[in-house]
Amino acid sequence: LLDIRNCIAKQNPKDISKCLLKYKNSSNILQEIPLVDKQGNYILIEIHLNNNEFNQIVKNEWYKAGKGIGFTDNGGFQFKSTSSTDAPIDIKAAWRVFDARSTPEEKSRYYLTKRRLAIPKEQYVCTVDNCPTDDHVLQEVEVGLIGFHLAYKIPEQQNNTPGWIWATFEQVDNLEVENPPQGIDLQPTLSKPDCQENCLANYPYVEPPFLWRDQAPHAVTKDDNGQIKQQISTQVVRWTKSGSSLKNQELDKGVELAVEKQNQNWQEALKKVAKVNANAQESVWQYYKLIGTQWLMTPSVTNEPTSSTQLNKSIAAISNGREIMPEKTLFNAAMEAYLKNYEYRNNSCIACHVQATRKVSKSGTQEAFSDFSFLLDRAK
Repeated sequence: LLDIRNCIAKQNPKDISKCLLKYKNSSNILQEIPLVDKQGNYILIEIHLNNNEFNQIVKNEWYKAGKGIGFTDNGGFQFKSTSSTDAPIDIKAAWRVFDARSTPEEKSRYYLTKRRLAIPKEQYVCTVDNCPTDDHVLQEVEVGLIGFHLAYKIPEQQNNTPGWIWATFEQVDNLEVENPPQGIDLQPTLSKPDCQENCLANYPYVEPPFLWRDQAPHAVTKDDNGQIKQQISTQVVRWTKSGSSLKNQELDKGVELAVEKQNQNWQEALKKVAKVNANAQESVWQYYKLIGTQWLMTPSVTNEPTSSTQLNKSIAAISNGREIMPEKTLFNAAMEAYLKNYEYRNNSCIACHVQATRKVSKSGTQEAFSDFSFLLDRAK
């Protein structure tokens, strides 16, 4: 991260993409760097899988390295998906932390819940007397959902072949407040419209060590003198421009309008939930929107290869966008803001997940395609 930041500092004008391409695995590094919202709190990320996928992993012992044999005749790896009773579903969610500064009007536009964080004591900044001494400090926080990916392996996508489909959603106030209520001043979660300082788009201003302070704002770090200082928030934008060209490919205008219309229809329908049922509260899901969906044009492309060479060719075809529909970039601003600056062809959900591998030897020296699941890389 520090090498990337130093590289960017030397660029004039600052060209983030050039520096990211210079360093191997920089896209993986960026995935490990937290976003900081405009209230100065870290965005929390979590991953869930449904019972169908969990049961397949446990039954086949895929949590063990070398247990990677799947269901295809040629020994390739695939999650089973023949009906809704065994189809796997993954959800990756992003949450913002609410604190005493958050108003009820603001929180009413979010799906709310609570999370108990286990913070390593070396990353915990205590500002009170009688600080905890446990190895991990537990702190419960109220959180609001700001974005999520949903990946579902459809049992019969094409010619009786199952295939993954990705859909990604965001809360409507992430980058600008959409349809704000009258008389209430709401601010975007991840962007400052009148930004005057630290405004480089999608730039990781956040500095290691990534520390959590017991008092809000929670996102802090240490300066060179060991003094605690607040992390600088991320200025997230949907697209960044370089001259007259976009650094990322936008959706086809027709597709964009279709998605916008679909969002309007669903949001209007969800507004009426409380009117249909007098006992129901107003649905918070009216404040969420679909950003886009993606799927493979030929889902069997990942389970037919009978050699590593053929498999690598299939992965290359997917990464280059030849198999992805729609063949465009797809990002979620709540989870992948930094990756917006990582400029390579067809940067998207599928182009990212096709790089996921599983260990086929206990030593971990041999790896193979893992049916788009990064979870299996944790097998030991």
